[in-house]
Amino acid sequence: MTKNLTGLTEKEAARAREKYGSNALTRQKQRGFWRHFAGELADPVIRVLMLALGLDVLLVIARGGFERSDAAEIAGITLSILAAALVSTVSGYRAERALDALGAAAGGREYLALRGGVKRVVDVDDLVVGDVVFLGAGDAVPADGMLVDGALTLDQSTLNGESREARKLPGEGRCEPDDPHALLRGAFVASGEGVMRVVRVGDETFYGGISRELSRAHDAPSPLKKRLTVLARQISRIGYIASGLVFAADLIFSFAGPRTGSVPEEVLHALTLAITVVVVAVPEGLPMMISVVLSANTRKMARDGVLVRRPVGIETAGNIDLLFCDKTGTLTRGKLRVSALVDAVGGEYASLASLPPALRGLFEASVVCNNAAQATPRGAVGSNSTDRALLEFAGGAAQNKRPVREAVPFDPARKYSSVRLLGRDDLTLVKGAPDVVLPACRAALAPDGTVLPLDRRAALAEVAARAARASRMIAFAFSRGGGEMTYLGLCEIRDRPRAGVRKAVETLRRAGVRTVMLTGDARETAVAVARECGIVGEKDEGIVTSAELARMSDAEAAAFLPRLRVLARALPSDKSRLVRLAGAAGAICAMTGDGTNDAPALKAAPVGFAMGSGSDVAREAGDVVILDDDLSSIVRAVLYGRTIFHSIRKFIVFQLTMNLCAVGVSLVAPFFGVDTPVTVTQMLWINMIMDTLAGLAFAGESPREKYLREPPRDPAEGVLCRGMVARIVTNGAWSVALGLFFLTYPGVAARYGSREALLCGFFCCFVFCGLFCALGARTETVSLTSRLAANKPFVVIMALIAAVQIALVYLGGPAFRCTPLTWPQLGFALTCAASVIPVEMIRKIAVRLRGKRN
Repeated sequence: MTKNLTGLTEKEAARAREKYGSNALTRQKQRGFWRHFAGELADPVIRVLMLALGLDVLLVIARGGFERSDAAEIAGITLSILAAALVSTVSGYRAERALDALGAAAGGREYLALRGGVKRVVDVDDLVVGDVVFLGAGDAVPADGMLVDGALTLDQSTLNGESREARKLPGEGRCEPDDPHALLRGAFVASGEGVMRVVRVGDETFYGGISRELSRAHDAPSPLKKRLTVLARQISRIGYIASGLVFAADLIFSFAGPRTGSVPEEVLHALTLAITVVVVAVPEGLPMMISVVLSANTRKMARDGVLVRRPVGIETAGNIDLLFCDKTGTLTRGKLRVSALVDAVGGEYASLASLPPALRGLFEASVVCNNAAQATPRGAVGSNSTDRALLEFAGGAAQNKRPVREAVPFDPARKYSSVRLLGRDDLTLVKGAPDVVLPACRAALAPDGTVLPLDRRAALAEVAARAARASRMIAFAFSRGGGEMTYLGLCEIRDRPRAGVRKAVETLRRAGVRTVMLTGDARETAVAVARECGIVGEKDEGIVTSAELARMSDAEAAAFLPRLRVLARALPSDKSRLVRLAGAAGAICAMTGDGTNDAPALKAAPVGFAMGSGSDVAREAGDVVILDDDLSSIVRAVLYGRTIFHSIRKFIVFQLTMNLCAVGVSLVAPFFGVDTPVTVTQMLWINMIMDTLAGLAFAGESPREKYLREPPRDPAEGVLCRGMVARIVTNGAWSVALGLFFLTYPGVAARYGSREALLCGFFCCFVFCGLFCALGARTETVSLTSRLAANKPFVVIMALIAAVQIALVYLGGPAFRCTPLTWPQLGFALTCAASVIPVEMIRKIAVRLRGKRN
């Protein structure tokens, strides 16, 4: 037929390009680095920091000049803002490269096309509607079109998720994946040669539709960002109230007490304290700590085969309650393999070498000689996936290929292939569909070499039983000297589930995460695989096809979603629709996938898990890349995500406890005659250096398996829960009371002798109190040293803070309002601070007892 094709002339190609457009995919305009950075400055906690920074600057202007402490404080807050925003910007900058990868995946190729009756090399982007293009094995289909000559076998798994290759023959029809005549952009030619006529190009192709959907997908705020928004609002409110109280208290104290300054001076002093309280109330270390804890756990996960592209995605993974899991390449290996050989009487063998001698030679010849694939050092190539699987199964025996006298190649219409080998035995080998091969046989070869009458009913029952396990069954038969066909046995080929998949599904179930399998395979195959993976039980419940889902309205589909377990014949649009419906229902879902067809859903889902062996597009669209393609790595990602959230909560308990202590003492101490119990410089050390180091310490918390026995957190649940508030209030109130005791009790003042030594001792007590609070905040158990050895950075950093604090006592001087203390004085401050430990232990025991009573 090719000789009757002339293709387009250059003028006709130009008119087609003007009318239908070029074959280039439209790429979304990406945000630049600084636009990313500006977006990170909108983070809720960073906004509060920026407000505190602005107030600090206004205060300096009101004073009429900088003091050294002002410069240090402003510089510290500014560095916190810039560091937190830059870390998030750098990690998120590559997240929008998915569309660039999508264009690169299909671009840069050249094809032979007919232009004016002459074959010419044409760039993929220059193809137009009406072009006639030549394709061969290994080519990627460059546009959507119809096969007009030849025969091709296509790998369409990246488009529809099906591992089974599709046979394409010349003809006209619908340009859809299931059309036997259609060739779609993004598929690959596995074998054969053919000529296609282009009917759709560029963004109008099936592949282009995926590109458009991907460009419309926007990153939804993560659960952590939503919770931090609420927390920032709460902290701001508390800070404003506290600063107002401090402002009023200082004015009352100044006018009722011994101060003699003018009214403007007293108002400015009160305003200074109020703004200091706002700065103290804002957790400067929180944005930095979140970036640090995400980065630290990201490095740990990389060692476990999990590459985190967007750090916030791993935190979101800890909150998921629904996992939409692609079958091919995720639950299964994504490649057909021979799982067993079965003789004529039902005996099963794992390899050619394990066969009885009477069968081994015939099975080997059937696998190797009746095979159109070719063995190479890199594996089998050519022909179809069945032939390649058989040749790879043969291993070294693939080299024993005998000369062929006659051959009948496999054809989907005949459903079999046969060869007649050269040699004295005049051996004819047939392989094909059991329903075609078995009726042609009257005898069967037993394992001992005897020929028996064929029990066709038993053989077909064996085929049916194995086919129910999502296996593809190939029957073998032979004859000698042109005699009757004798049944040899079966070969079971399947795309097997990955090792550990069933255990991973069960672990996710215990963690409150429901796994839903999405596949392009038929319903029967999908059910068999899902049952083997543990996604469905013996009752086939919660299973629908794409057509059945399409007939449901959004309301009906949303109502069915809690029961959904398997979606068969899934289309890319189905996956994105399910992600959207799950989000509307309040679920936090994740999507796994490895194909181009999965990219839109991977990007649209709150967290997308892309398989490392998948397409570039899928990897770029995902938040997390599972390098080993193992579902158990997703379990680890969920565990790390939950560990991160627990670490952040522990840090918040510690920091807000210390901030409550600082605010409380600053608010109450003036009424007891102690003006400015903590200086701005001391507060800078407490807020900036100590909080940053503490953030690093809490970032080292190790994952705990018990987190996988907790249910997913309610999206409406804030960062601060009632239990955390109770811990903060209890420890904060005790710390405030302890501070006031230290500052006002005459016996303590007598122990220190001078006011300078007393205030220095209080500074030490305050810092050591924070260290003991950190020790209590890192564990929910009564034992404060529980799993402490698993977080060595915590021990090292806390020891470093203690060492620096002691150094400040003797070296800090007037800058830190410190004076050298005697060892008994220092020991007394440490002993007072240690009282936090029994208070925290008593609180935990009371909580545990109350829980048992409830």
